[in-house]
Amino acid sequence: MAFRKWVPPYITAQSISFRIRSATQVQKQLSTSRPQSLDARRELNMALVLICIVVLFILCQSVKIIPDIYEALTCNHSQVSIEREKVKNRVNGLETRRSREPSMAF
Repeated sequence: MAFRKWVPPYITAQSISFRIRSATQVQKQLSTSRPQSLDARRELNMALVLICIVVLFILCQSVKIIPDIYEALTCNHSQVSIEREKVKNRVNGLETRRSREPSMAF
């Protein structure tokens, strides 16, 4: 189960990394054909990296919306709140039993 959670972001990160590498190679080829200042090339590279980070963030977060939409459409929230109250009552019951037991502190 945990395997499925990290595979899509890992594959996405690898594909974006590959695209960044290929884009930088193309950029190097273009920069050798026409001279640019070092600052302009550095800014262009930083812009490319930032755009890729934003795209990666949007892709990873958009995958999360699928289970959220499924839950919103299929989940019976009143039943969930009833179950939550049952669990809370069980936990509170255990805590009161523990507090009633004599402590073994010296």
